[in-house]
Amino acid sequence: MLVDDGVLPDGVQLPTERALAAGLGISRSTATDAYRQAKAGGRVQSRQGSGSWTDRPEPGSSRPGFAGCTPEPTQKMATPGQASAFGTLGRPLPGTIDLSLAETRCDAATRRVLSELEPGWLLDTVQGTGYHPQGLPDLREALAAFLTATGVRCGADDLVVTTGAQQAISLSAQVLCPPGSTVLVEEACYPGALDVFRRLGRRVLSIPTDQRGPDPQALNALIAATGPAAVYLVPVGNNPTGVIVPGERLDALAEVLGRARVPVIEDRTAVPLADPAHVPVALSSRLPAGLGIVVGSLSKVVWAGVRTGWVVAAPSRVREVLTARITADLAGSLISQALVRHLLERVPELAAELRAELAANQRALDGALATHLPQWASDSPAAGAWRWIRFPADARQLAAAARAQGVLVTAGPLFSAEGGLGDRIRVAAVEPPAMLVEGVRRLRSAWDLIAHEPPTVSDGRDLLFV
Repeated sequence: MLVDDGVLPDGVQLPTERALAAGLGISRSTATDAYRQAKAGGRVQSRQGSGSWTDRPEPGSSRPGFAGCTPEPTQKMATPGQASAFGTLGRPLPGTIDLSLAETRCDAATRRVLSELEPGWLLDTVQGTGYHPQGLPDLREALAAFLTATGVRCGADDLVVTTGAQQAISLSAQVLCPPGSTVLVEEACYPGALDVFRRLGRRVLSIPTDQRGPDPQALNALIAATGPAAVYLVPVGNNPTGVIVPGERLDALAEVLGRARVPVIEDRTAVPLADPAHVPVALSSRLPAGLGIVVGSLSKVVWAGVRTGWVVAAPSRVREVLTARITADLAGSLISQALVRHLLERVPELAAELRAELAANQRALDGALATHLPQWASDSPAAGAWRWIRFPADARQLAAAARAQGVLVTAGPLFSAEGGLGDRIRVAAVEPPAMLVEGVRRLRSAWDLIAHEPPTVSDGRDLLFV
């Protein structure tokens, strides 16, 4: 199940039969038989002297695994669940309703705004060498004004324009967190960030969290026990819960973090999805100078295809981020940046239209869940293009059954630093209402298949961390 879901991606080195038997407290013959069945099912490959490794079957291939290719068993392990969380990017599956990706399409509103741009908008940008590692100066000026209006006080020199928020998170982690250091995250955390931290060799631990966000007392105890290099938080529109951390909780968190002098990577990508009246001043603005780094992008509200994000930091941090950025890719696309510069003043308009669309989608989800799955528990998010759902079964088992019914959802463990949240799924709310209703109907069919069955495997934590 872990291989089929992509929680264990291709090429992960597996323990020897002897080590597996000892680690799980089973007989050697049981471990041998388990590997034999996994190989027969096309989920494991092995080679004399190289051991065994995972190899997920490719749909429609002539043999189990990737056609014509044997993965190297020494390939570095990806974040648990990362392949499943992003496995359908750019790969639409005919006949399948994809409720796993919370990325909005370039819709009518964005296309309308694009059509209204002055014809010569690009020509003013196409000049010089094309290298601006920190970002186009006029875009940084406009972004500084835009961010200040949404609760992040900054100037143009405090900004580095990045290739989306994902690169912004990666650059921030490289600057703040030495290899082997600890990063603290929320109990339910954006899997793209978990992937970044783990691939950089950082240890990731979760902060106990309630319906108002991370618990300040628990954070204080965890800081004392682990000495983290940084904390990664999404105070507005947590992905996947949709929670907005209220101002008084942010003040309490800032007090703990400021006293311990622990830097924060604050992800505000989902801010445009929240009602502006409910968006608190940024956590970073409540911290002592130099402790906060803010990352974000316009992917959720304009279009993911523009690939334009940012890092906001103190001058010394900006220099470090800029050095890391030049090493990564020299500079970003000026064409994308010029386009964003011309779209930026229209973002409030686009965001308002998107929020109205998402609200209609969430109402459709409410009705569909109440009709088809009334025993499941979920609340409409305060912000976000997703729905976090709790149910009495194993999320991986449900996700596998749902895929067989033609609908994709994201299993809760993909959002957990420790592989927990096994009774949760995230359903993206970006498809039209009719598609969402049909997706929930297919989820009900999947639920009917597994509701009365015991889980067929353990939750896989032993296997994930071998």
